[in-house]
Amino acid sequence: MSLPPTNGLMAQRQRQRTPSRPKKQPVFFTDQRIIVLAVVSIVLFGAIWVVTRPQPGVHVASGNGARAAGDYERAIAEYNRALQLDPQFVDAYHQRGLMYYQQADYVNALADLSRALELAPQNASIYASRALTYTAQGDLAAAIADATKGIELDPTNAPSYYARGRAYITSAEFEKAEADLRRAVELDASQADYHFWLGEAYYHLTRYAEALESYRQYVSMAGSNDYVARRIGELERRVGG
Repeated sequence: MSLPPTNGLMAQRQRQRTPSRPKKQPVFFTDQRIIVLAVVSIVLFGAIWVVTRPQPGVHVASGNGARAAGDYERAIAEYNRALQLDPQFVDAYHQRGLMYYQQADYVNALADLSRALELAPQNASIYASRALTYTAQGDLAAAIADATKGIELDPTNAPSYYARGRAYITSAEFEKAEADLRRAVELDASQADYHFWLGEAYYHLTRYAEALESYRQYVSMAGSNDYVARRIGELERRVGG
């Protein structure tokens, strides 16, 4: 006959049957994981926001496309949107100023171009754009000063030579105009208007063969119009074809 287990033996068996409980992690380890996850979430959210937020340059590019298509209302809206996103976005002022210039709204053009120069006083191309606007207004001294400033800032800036050449054409200083416009073409032969105005300078200097060549180059790039067709017809008669 077996004896009943003692109290000590019973306690030992009870401990064997009772599963051990996992030790609790210190609370600060859990807190650390929460903090790390929060930081990672913030970084990822910030990166997504930077990538997906509207960029002013996108609106300027869209405005340029609208302007090229003659949709000035949409162009204005796009430039305005760019400036809402970044009130100091220089290219938005510059391109909107050029659009106003194309529309013969010289007051607003000068306002935008002058603001662009306040923000970017070393930008030669903006000086060239403002020079063209001054020429259109008849302020030739200001035009020549701006274009000359652009050339001083960047002696390879074709728009500045072009703008000064245009001012010299208007002031009937054709030799100076020819020198500047020829330099503009040397620096950037892809601009049809450069060839046209160089043709004008040659024409007034009675260098008819060179004028004819410049007008023909313009037509090959931009197509003809009544004015250029008459000029070419006249020069072909003068130089014999």
